[in-house]
Amino acid sequence: MLLFDSDLKRVVNDTGSLLKCFFVGALATIVGTLITYPLIPLSSLSVPGEGWKVASALAARHIGGAINFVAVADTLGISGSSVSAAIAADNVVVALYFAFLFYLAKEHSPEGSSSKVIEEDGADDVVDPEDLSSSSSSDQISLSTISSSFAVSSFLVYIGGVMTRAI
Repeated sequence: MLLFDSDLKRVVNDTGSLLKCFFVGALATIVGTLITYPLIPLSSLSVPGEGWKVASALAARHIGGAINFVAVADTLGISGSSVSAAIAADNVVVALYFAFLFYLAKEHSPEGSSSKVIEEDGADDVVDPEDLSSSSSSDQISLSTISSSFAVSSFLVYIGGVMTRAI
């Protein structure tokens, strides 16, 4: 809707190669969806025949973001349980994807890049990464801190559910 009032010639001229990259990525997402859908049928969804709809919504999500997923899911009339399952599965896959990207970035980072001095914007203080890495053991992530985080999160979700039912 925002594009109706915009000068499309100026948008195309100002974006330059970025717009071309977007179109290549969008096309690759569509082709990937068309290739993957027959290989991984979404027949386990609660409503039969919604597999292509969910695949379309996920493709829209990867092209234009979560708002596109919601718009396409609503337009195609995808059931709530299928939408929930698709969002959950997508979150897991995207989390694994980003973890893989971070791993690749770590493996291929320049030697000694983490020992550079970082200066905050406009600040006179300089932060040395060596000082940051020598934090106490209480700041480290452990099984205990992860378990505590899950316990607190679960409790907050439970309290939210109780409050919702009370309202």
